[in-house]
Amino acid sequence: MSLLPEVRTTSPIAMGFEPYLDSVIRLLDRIGESRGQTVLVTGEAGIGKSRFISEVKKQAGKRNLLILEGGCFEPDQTVSFAPIHDLLRDVLKAYPADRVLGLLGSSARQWARTLPELERDLPDGSYVQPASEQENRRLLRDIAQFFVRLSSIQPLLIVLEDLHWSDDNTLEFLHYLAREITTEPILLLLTYRSDEASACLTHLLAELDRERLAVELSLPRLSIAQVDQMVRAVFGLKRPVRSELLEAIYSLTGGNPFSIEEVLKLLAPTGDIFLVESALDRNTLSPVAVPRSVLDDVSRRLRQVSVQAIATLSLAAVVGNSFDFGLLQELTTLDESVLLKQIKELIDAQLIVEMSADRFAFRNTLTRQAIYSQLLARERRVLHKRIGEAMEGMHSIDLGASLDDLAYHFFEASSWERALAYSERAGEVALARYNPRVAVEHFTRALEASRQLGLPPNPRLYRLRGLIYDTLGQFGKAYADQETALQAASVSGDRHAEWCALLELGKLWAGRDYERSGQYYRQAISLAHQIGKPAASASSLNRMGTWHLGMEQMADALKCHQDALALYEEVNDQHGIGETLSLTGAALYAMGNIRESADYYDRSVVLLRKLDDRQALVSSLPVLSTLRGPSYLHSTVAQGGSANLSSSSRPIKSRSTYDVEDALKLARDIHWRLGEANALCSLANSLGAQGEYANALALANANLLIVEELDHAEGLAAAHCLLGALFVDLFALNEAREELERALTLSTDIGCMTWMYFATGLLVETCIQQGDLARVEALLGVTDELEDLPQSLGQRLVWCARAELALAEGDPHTALGITDQLMSCAGKGNGTGSLTPPKLSLHRAEALAGLGRLDEAIAELKEAKQSASSSGMRSMLWRVQATLGKLLQQQGHQTEAADEFSEALSVIEELALHIPDDEQRKNFQTIAASAIPRTFGSSLRSVSRKENGGLTTRELEVAVLIAEGKSNYDIATELVVSKRTIETHLSSILSKLGFVSRKQIASWAVEKRLEKRQAV
Repeated sequence: MSLLPEVRTTSPIAMGFEPYLDSVIRLLDRIGESRGQTVLVTGEAGIGKSRFISEVKKQAGKRNLLILEGGCFEPDQTVSFAPIHDLLRDVLKAYPADRVLGLLGSSARQWARTLPELERDLPDGSYVQPASEQENRRLLRDIAQFFVRLSSIQPLLIVLEDLHWSDDNTLEFLHYLAREITTEPILLLLTYRSDEASACLTHLLAELDRERLAVELSLPRLSIAQVDQMVRAVFGLKRPVRSELLEAIYSLTGGNPFSIEEVLKLLAPTGDIFLVESALDRNTLSPVAVPRSVLDDVSRRLRQVSVQAIATLSLAAVVGNSFDFGLLQELTTLDESVLLKQIKELIDAQLIVEMSADRFAFRNTLTRQAIYSQLLARERRVLHKRIGEAMEGMHSIDLGASLDDLAYHFFEASSWERALAYSERAGEVALARYNPRVAVEHFTRALEASRQLGLPPNPRLYRLRGLIYDTLGQFGKAYADQETALQAASVSGDRHAEWCALLELGKLWAGRDYERSGQYYRQAISLAHQIGKPAASASSLNRMGTWHLGMEQMADALKCHQDALALYEEVNDQHGIGETLSLTGAALYAMGNIRESADYYDRSVVLLRKLDDRQALVSSLPVLSTLRGPSYLHSTVAQGGSANLSSSSRPIKSRSTYDVEDALKLARDIHWRLGEANALCSLANSLGAQGEYANALALANANLLIVEELDHAEGLAAAHCLLGALFVDLFALNEAREELERALTLSTDIGCMTWMYFATGLLVETCIQQGDLARVEALLGVTDELEDLPQSLGQRLVWCARAELALAEGDPHTALGITDQLMSCAGKGNGTGSLTPPKLSLHRAEALAGLGRLDEAIAELKEAKQSASSSGMRSMLWRVQATLGKLLQQQGHQTEAADEFSEALSVIEELALHIPDDEQRKNFQTIAASAIPRTFGSSLRSVSRKENGGLTTRELEVAVLIAEGKSNYDIATELVVSKRTIETHLSSILSKLGFVSRKQIASWAVEKRLEKRQAV
């Protein structure tokens, strides 16, 4: 743990109002066309209105507008035209007084009465008599005209802030001004607090609405993601804020930027928030001091209510952030009418809000904290006990619904026996309901109550809290709790609790240090055998199996899971059976047995859904999704034929996609960050292989952010591997190499052989394309210990890379030998109807072609094309098509070659649409297109123009669907591409055919008698 460095807790970046700022910037750009506008900027105190105005002023300055500013202040509400005087003073800074007097015209004397800077320059210096009511109205019109005349010299940005404190005359003037500026180069920007609008201001707003004179921008609170961005900017953090702390800040401040800054200002210097493993953290139960600004605001509001209402409010603050009317009435013993009157006072003072007829809440958490902090500690303790006992009395039959509140109140009352009992029960309920943060809070209270009672450490409570910390991704806290549980169990002689702790410690270290993880698992297996319970032995075997899997010890992994499954079936442990089925499937998947693996996962998911085992489902569904669709991970093994796979080259939103989306939702529902990351990784993997690069990159980066936050080394290795695979596909080789080198280093450091092999295979491919054969030799030298036949997907990928190296070195004999060996085991376990691995088939075909065996190579490529098309692997499809076209061209089959080249170009065109970065898109198009012979372009276009108007394969398909009367949306849905992709195709079709309407395309398609999907 380390204290934060000295930093300013004011955010260096503006947050949350970017779309609104863009809107105002567009209005600024129209000012030069004499198109004036009134803009209302509203929101609660601290939401960022002044920051927004500051950003607008910067933009106005760039456009050479004269910026005039005025502000309203609470003490000046009875001072007429106070903010208008501010505007005039700003004008006097830009122009000499005599010129300003000239622009003011006949109203100069009236304004000089309250503005000494002008009075000194009056021609006769005479005293100006006070204005009458009639003169005041003329004055309003004249001053409005003054700003209009001024704008003829230079366009204006007029800013008036905090109109909720404005005087009535100023509001009336603004109504005049808003009418006058609609055809003038003036932007009038007005701010006010939406929750403090006076009656006169409300009337002005209604008039502006009625006359359509203003645009209103209501600035929103920050989202939790924006709060994370803001906190990281304040402290200069590269890693995301820990989710527990982030949610605490968000809950406390409601996403109000000023409140966030104020809270951080209090927490940072005291050490209440600190850095742990380069991430921001805080003490779980440490109370947050209330900022002075909040205390001042609450004090100001309290002056509006009676002493009796304040007493009721104080009692409500002890109850919590929200409270029931019935409980409050029970505590105060007041008549309903009296209590309702006090509640209305508090609502009018904007201290509390009504949630329903029976429930109320404080305006925000900090308001409640401000009231609560004004009570003496002893006073609070007494009230907490009183509230707890009242709740026990009111819910004596069924306390279940009040467990959270009872645990909290008796803990704060220092009633340790009841605090321990209720906190433990509440923690278990929260855990069962997948509410980990609430569970942690209750278990922490239970452990503290136990300590206060002088009881020995409870290994069960420490283990449960450690499990939750692991779910939340807080490794340090989880490890400390499990170590404490292990020691406590050892001291008390509780062997079962000792076994549980060993197992959890092994799981904790599995993602960070495989050697240490294995030590814990071996101890757990030994102790499980001594205990003699089949379920304990089975659970230990499962954990050991996952360890063997990470170490690439496939046979040992499979045996562990098979033995565990037999033990669970022996005792009919359904949860154990469900988990073990998926783990067995994982082992089979890693061994390349896709069909058999999917069968195990299918059985597992059915059982886990029946048991509502959400965490196990989150682990299983993404893998099942990967098994059913295209993936970078199994590009070198045969995929089983499936009804879920498409018969065309387009990607599919199949059952597999829904599986992983279901897993994502479940992971977020149960707050399992690592499970969420794994689901994101799986979905990105599948979308990337389909060529949906924009979505894949977004999901892959979201996954990376989470595992960076968790500092999970194995997750980081997987995340960098995935990004590396995507960049290899995009020919962004420098980025790919950087990601894959990181993945290799991370996996090597923790001893995880699985990701080491995957990273090595992809890195070799990258270095070959870069021409760095020295690095390739070094990488492959590390994997020389591989057996004669590869045992896992990762090992097969390395072997495939060796074949690619042989091809690059002009050695087709070696390449063919390697690919033949890989093919011999590629379909093992997948049954009949398996699809050829496209990547492996491509390299085998290249080897055959290098040996002059063109017929065999072409046959291999045709099978690879069918496989890539059926499985939706568009990232491989165009590569296969381009190579096939070249070989057909060599054999003189020019028409067939032209068809393949045309289809390849069509796929490349579509894939490019899904690359978000302009430079990467251009680079991809250039390199991909270079795979098509230059001589092909002109001849193919000539033939195509004669036959089909020069349309590509996909454009012909779109034309057929247009002829069927389908809309762009319908076509996009049927082809499972984006609507933008269809719009691009439509534009190209119109251009190539020289048409101007969809009707012309439809008629042309009918005339040509194009058959549906003829090009697929």
